[in-house]
Amino acid sequence: MKIEEAKKMINYLLDNNLDLVTKGQNKISIGLEGAPGIGKTAIVKEIAEERGAKFVRVELSSMEEIGDLIGIPCKEFSMISPTEEEQWVIEKLVDEYLSLGWKLCPNCSPRMGYAIPSWVPTDPDQEVLLLLDDYTRATNLFMQAIMSLIQFGEYISWKLPEKTHLILTSNEDNGSMNVTSLDAAQSSRLLNFKLNFDYEQYGKWMDRCNLKSELINFMLFHPEIFEQSDRINARTYTMFANALSGFKNFDSTETLESIDLIARGCFGDETTIGSLFVAFVNNNLDKLMSAEEMLDGTWADTSKKIKENVTKDGMYRADIASVLTMRLINYIEMNEKDSKKADKAIKRIDEIIHHTEILLTEDLIFNLIRKLNGKFPGKCAKMLMDPKVRIKVLG
Repeated sequence: MKIEEAKKMINYLLDNNLDLVTKGQNKISIGLEGAPGIGKTAIVKEIAEERGAKFVRVELSSMEEIGDLIGIPCKEFSMISPTEEEQWVIEKLVDEYLSLGWKLCPNCSPRMGYAIPSWVPTDPDQEVLLLLDDYTRATNLFMQAIMSLIQFGEYISWKLPEKTHLILTSNEDNGSMNVTSLDAAQSSRLLNFKLNFDYEQYGKWMDRCNLKSELINFMLFHPEIFEQSDRINARTYTMFANALSGFKNFDSTETLESIDLIARGCFGDETTIGSLFVAFVNNNLDKLMSAEEMLDGTWADTSKKIKENVTKDGMYRADIASVLTMRLINYIEMNEKDSKKADKAIKRIDEIIHHTEILLTEDLIFNLIRKLNGKFPGKCAKMLMDPKVRIKVLG
């Protein structure tokens, strides 16, 4: 499953969880499994931000004592509130509850419970995405302890608030990772999705995060880099992009030598990313137009620049045109709520279609129009009435 597909599914399940609670049923815990660095943690944090929910991340592997996970054992007493509600109260709070008009439940023996750990959300009105990150890297003792939490959202004497969703991330148990294997009893307690890396969706994420445009173009131009080594993934490439963010340009020999050293530090000496990026710069591909540059300015100037970008040594470069198209699509998706930017994009794409020379191939234009029409069907109605556009879209 791709990241964007997972986002839609997770949002559905979170909404469904809230509905299940109203029916007195248990919420469903969600598992995300995939290779390191593909964005499992980032997607959960992003969903929380989009929903206006609180994001809480817990690393089981960093906990040393089981009490850090399940809470400290404590004696509890059953008490009755002034409104006749019964509740278990830890021993050190009994006197405070008595002062508030509560009474000890007659004929009820105390029990041993667990104090609520500090990492557990307690606000009943706040939607919370509680992430147990890399949970299969924890020891088997911790894995056993969370089984009830995963299935029922509770552990003996405490439970998660109704609006708190439990999400767990893990790496694949393929023999190459230091992870704890799940047995059937553990894996059957959560709904697990296997995530796959998608470089185009990663490019959209980089655009949303305003990472350096040259690094986005390089990644889109060389997606094969992610197949070189396990060390090359979205996490390490983002680190590489951030490490290069301080360079104003990449033209000097000294800068390119520094970039090669940074690449080796991020990905290892055996990879070729440093030399690929040097070639990328030497071929002036770091000067490719941004989406904003393609949409701004007069059409005479812009069409000239696009042609210069997609033509190298007198040959049309479909690979460069593809990168420019992906950046345009990313821009459209990021600004789908901005009517003025949508109008500008539609007008500019209409100019690309009717240009006397080929700037983007028909398959790329089809993708652009399909994306625009999916986001702004009303605005694209006039464009789709154009016979030339209809021929390009319908073939």
